[in-house]
Amino acid sequence: MDYDVAVIGGGVVGAANLYVLSRFTNASAVLIEKNQLPGLEASKSSHNSQTHHRGDIETQYSLEETLRVKEQADLLAAYVRRRSALRHDVTKMLLATGDECAALRLRYAALKQYFPKLELLDAQGVADYEPRVAEGREGAYAAIVDPEGLAIDFGRVASSFIEEARRPGIDALFGRKANRISRSADGFAIKTGDGTISARSLIISAGAHTLPLAQQLGLGEEYCVFPVAGCFFKAPKVLNGKVYTFQRPGIPFVAVHGDPDVNDASVTRLGPTAYPAPFLEWRKWRTALSVLRAAPLRKALRALRVLDKPRRDFFLENIRYLGPQGRKAFLPNAQRIVPSLTADDLERDASLGGVRPQVVDAERGCIVHGEAKLLGERLIANLTPSPGASTCLAIARADARRITAALGRSFAEEEFCQVFS
Repeated sequence: MDYDVAVIGGGVVGAANLYVLSRFTNASAVLIEKNQLPGLEASKSSHNSQTHHRGDIETQYSLEETLRVKEQADLLAAYVRRRSALRHDVTKMLLATGDECAALRLRYAALKQYFPKLELLDAQGVADYEPRVAEGREGAYAAIVDPEGLAIDFGRVASSFIEEARRPGIDALFGRKANRISRSADGFAIKTGDGTISARSLIISAGAHTLPLAQQLGLGEEYCVFPVAGCFFKAPKVLNGKVYTFQRPGIPFVAVHGDPDVNDASVTRLGPTAYPAPFLEWRKWRTALSVLRAAPLRKALRALRVLDKPRRDFFLENIRYLGPQGRKAFLPNAQRIVPSLTADDLERDASLGGVRPQVVDAERGCIVHGEAKLLGERLIANLTPSPGASTCLAIARADARRITAALGRSFAEEEFCQVFS
């Protein structure tokens, strides 16, 4: 069957693409996913921090970036809060110690008008929300807290999007790997193990696989994927909500934080660690071939220029956490959040972890920060590391606007705004 739009990837971004196309356009569309169910890779609850990012507790964001992320992430919050099966209310705290306290107060002053629920906490306020964070802590500390935050199982949200997208002309095909993509007279031909699917336009939202697939069409050839794996330690329940720490200067990967697990209330997860990985999917070594295809040796060597001394030291430090003394090595990070934790409280669970497809501009030798798109004629490729999952509906809206304009169709902007108001 021929479609107006094909979407490759059944994670939360690809599923959002299908949902928005179905609900707010009259285009026919198909989602193509290699797994048998949606949301089994980066969107899987065990493969990410389950955090709804709004920019309030992420100190790597400038005020401008924070407000952009907030506006976009609030669309997903509106969707989740209206569906009790998806909703997990949780407090979100940013903890500051020592000299960080002054920066925290400045951040609070800048954000308060945009986040009216945000609270600035002294030591007693921290203890009221998170007793184990305050217990035994020495020195000055303070925090800001969002008492109405969300934790999200993005895999479950992906399933919800696909279920609600179903209508005539909308299909979701699982167990179909996109092996080869080529241009055809009318658009694109996607070759799978079960035949070829034709579409007039194409959206690639396949996580770590997006860039290798886009490069089959000559898009993004200046880039390569630098996969960074992150894993978590788990401890008995010690936190009531999410507790983030200040971002480490010069490091583009999120600082260690503590999270209650949305699917296991008895567990607190601490992490993530971050280290270079030779695969595109968590512990799936066969995906190493895709890394090599997207980064031949000459390009990979140029890309390694991003590994300056602070980043090299950071990765070497994180690799230590994988060794036999990993719990002891990681303990100071965990104690930044809960001072009373011991190494015996920590357990590294191999099932908890994921891969962030960090994109590097090999020509310029620099990291491509945040979300990015590659654009071609009736073609969009979404490179969506964090906070791409939280902003998935904003990504899908932008994609639907562009694709419908290229197809000569309309996008129901007013209806979209009403639904997510």
